[in-house]
Amino acid sequence: MNISIRFDGKEYTLVYGCLEGLSDEGFQGALKWSREKTKEGSWLILLRDCCKLPDRRVIVTSLLHTLRNFSSGRMISRDLVHEFLLFLIGVRNIKDAVSFFGEGQGTRAGFVGISSRGAEPIFGLLEEIRGVFKAVEEEPDEDCWISLYSAFLNLPPDRELLVRALRARATLLALTL
Repeated sequence: MNISIRFDGKEYTLVYGCLEGLSDEGFQGALKWSREKTKEGSWLILLRDCCKLPDRRVIVTSLLHTLRNFSSGRMISRDLVHEFLLFLIGVRNIKDAVSFFGEGQGTRAGFVGISSRGAEPIFGLLEEIRGVFKAVEEEPDEDCWISLYSAFLNLPPDRELLVRALRARATLLALTL
């Protein structure tokens, strides 16, 4: 999925999806590799389980709050990647966010790419990951996130309720800074 967002007069590209074929070792390798290869103005966030990618509306809301904090210099964390993860689940504790998004099983990892330099840097990184780690890019399952977030938030497994709750948590987090 590829989305363009204009924030504070600047164009950002958001790309997200799944990478099939990453074992535990492959995921850890891809995580380390992406940290080393990402260039200024681009960020690649890897999630251990692709089902941790919530609805598009939650991803966009989280990105907007992250960009607002990033551009104002008032971030909870020291980098945009962790800031985005905090807003995605609406928690202040980086350890909790990293733990939630770093846990998982299987070979289907999620990714979120953010770039202020167009989509090409992200697409280039993804192409390299597919080549180096023999992963295949896939569309996310539109519903697999519901049961995970329902359990995490202790709410009924209702898509619209979970979207509202996650967006509200992100907004509340933004207001407490």
